[in-house]
Amino acid sequence: MLHTVRSHRIVGRRISRLTAISSAAVIAIGLGASPAFAANVTANNGNGTMTHIDDGDRFKVCDTRVNGVGVTGTLGWTIPGVQTRIVKTIQDGGDAGCDYFTYDIDDDVLWFISICDTGASSGCDSKFFRE
Repeated sequence: MLHTVRSHRIVGRRISRLTAISSAAVIAIGLGASPAFAANVTANNGNGTMTHIDDGDRFKVCDTRVNGVGVTGTLGWTIPGVQTRIVKTIQDGGDAGCDYFTYDIDDDVLWFISICDTGASSGCDSKFFRE
């Protein structure tokens, strides 16, 4: 009875290839999956929040900590691997309350909201959603 012995290099390449394919499939499913209905989505970086309020496509940006660091909220859309576009940015900080804006979201692209510390190089959070 003959046994076929495969080199570890070939087996390693196959496992790496399968891992890469599996990872790409999970990402594609995650990006391609859209909820049956849209819901509110919130990004939170620890210093502030940005929320998409689905009822009326309103957006709320809030500086939630009194620490001298303001926050910047960003709304954009992407067609993964093809194009990404930022459609609105708004800052909040240094005052009481939150800032709001409206923007009509369409169904054709993957949308994202991001909240980042204003003027700082760290502290961002992003969430993706479909309408």
